[in-house]
Amino acid sequence: MIKDRRVKAAVSKIARNAHKELSEEAIKYSFNNDGLIERLYNVNHQIVFGRRGTGKTHLFKFFSAYINNNPENEYALYIDLLSISGSSHSMNESRHSNYTKYVHIYKDLLSEIHKTLCEIAFSGRYLKPSNCEEEIELRKELDCLADAILQIDTIISNVRVEERSNKSHSSSTSRDKAAEIGIHFTGVTFEGGLAKGHSISSRNESDYYRVYEIDNHENLVYRTVNYSLDRILSILDVKLFVMIDEWSSIDVNLQPYCAELMRRTLFTNNRIIVKLAAIEFRTKLCVITSQNRIGLEMGSDIYIVLDFDNIFLFDENPDKVIEHMSKLLYNHLKVALKDDFIGIFKLNESEATHQHEKLMRSLFDDDIARLYFIKCAEGNPRDLINILDKCFEHLKDSESTITLENVLTSAKYWYSSAKESNLSKESDLSTDLMPRFKYLVNRVIELESTRSFILKERLFDTTLQMLHEKRIIHILKKRHTYFSDLGEPYLVFIIDFAYCAYLMGQQRINLDIFDKDEYEKLMRFAEPLEYHSYTMYDLKRNIRNVVIDSWPDIHVS
Repeated sequence: MIKDRRVKAAVSKIARNAHKELSEEAIKYSFNNDGLIERLYNVNHQIVFGRRGTGKTHLFKFFSAYINNNPENEYALYIDLLSISGSSHSMNESRHSNYTKYVHIYKDLLSEIHKTLCEIAFSGRYLKPSNCEEEIELRKELDCLADAILQIDTIISNVRVEERSNKSHSSSTSRDKAAEIGIHFTGVTFEGGLAKGHSISSRNESDYYRVYEIDNHENLVYRTVNYSLDRILSILDVKLFVMIDEWSSIDVNLQPYCAELMRRTLFTNNRIIVKLAAIEFRTKLCVITSQNRIGLEMGSDIYIVLDFDNIFLFDENPDKVIEHMSKLLYNHLKVALKDDFIGIFKLNESEATHQHEKLMRSLFDDDIARLYFIKCAEGNPRDLINILDKCFEHLKDSESTITLENVLTSAKYWYSSAKESNLSKESDLSTDLMPRFKYLVNRVIELESTRSFILKERLFDTTLQMLHEKRIIHILKKRHTYFSDLGEPYLVFIIDFAYCAYLMGQQRINLDIFDKDEYEKLMRFAEPLEYHSYTMYDLKRNIRNVVIDSWPDIHVS
């Protein structure tokens, strides 16, 4: 069955990114719920963390479809910030002030909400046709909201730029924290908006700085937007879920100011529930200035509901990850193969339970091969599918199933072609990334024969964050207390197992040395459900041997 060309074609056809999947049916049937929807389906403003490929977009698209097919008076609007915040204007051009950038993003968000409200207002589902008075008021408020959004454009278009010398203005009355993004608010707070005569200065390291002055009678007032949104949703009697994906695509220094504008409008409306999807270490929702707070406060305004980097990390929840990834693969192949799925793998749909386990036994040679296949993906669905694609690519003519050797070879090629190549492309940090990573490999793997290490939290700098984002290292535990330094918070990391497969291919480490106890124990069992009974050898035995409390004298930022 694994030799069937339809299976290989189906694996290749699986969308690696949910942004590319246009079919609502494919989004629906390939999703593995596992209790995720129930945790999102509430009135709380929430944020979902996860690195690229962990399934945030798939979750948000599935949730949106789930809500919109629900008979309740609810509607979900999915917004991809990558598609709106850079399309109508060049967000990265230096000629734009930081003020115009984040206000543009806010304007684009409101425009998407207004467009959606217009669509659902006259869909016939929410407004009764016989109620003419409400329809007249609804049209009026939709127009008012559109006018308020247009006023934002007017404010931005009337920004005057004046360059002043730093030498003649050595002192500054700007707010200290706002200086971090090169924007200074002079004589104005968010409560009042930006009115005629107010100015914003943008400072750089050269001998001059720019002052942006808004010369317009129109204020950026929240009252108009708030009132119109409230009346529209009240007339329709609908609750609106705003699902904002790719939040981390916004410049991290602008995020608190975008969040503040949202807090003043969307977060004050009881009929609007906001859900964000973001990468944790590329997210900054709040800054504290000398006078007030700007943005969203975690735990008060918005709550962390899911952290995909943690809940689906293999070494943290092996039994859960094995089941989740097996079901996910089952769903994707079923959608891709359609009517051929049951016949190819000889499955019985009437036996709903454990069908994913039967599929995995059909694909892989033994339990060890299945275990290491899932382990190499480190809880990342996109990596899982790409490694499976490589397994079919490296399948030998004599093999009728995927062997352990095939899995490790495929993981090695996936690491070298995707993850390692991405490291070299980070031009700004490439001089820092490689020396730092080579130091970790030498200290952790080659000297201690383990993947795990403990790092002081304050040493988790931009370079380490990049390694984490590229899925080269993974955080196993946060806020860890080390027994010999109780006052200092630590992070527990593991080095990516696919990289270890890469080292095995180079014959720098051996499988039986690296995971000796685990491998020997697993060889005695045939049932896949026994996987979770054993803690990883390297984590259990050597975790205290590698404690990093300072970096050696290497070229780092």
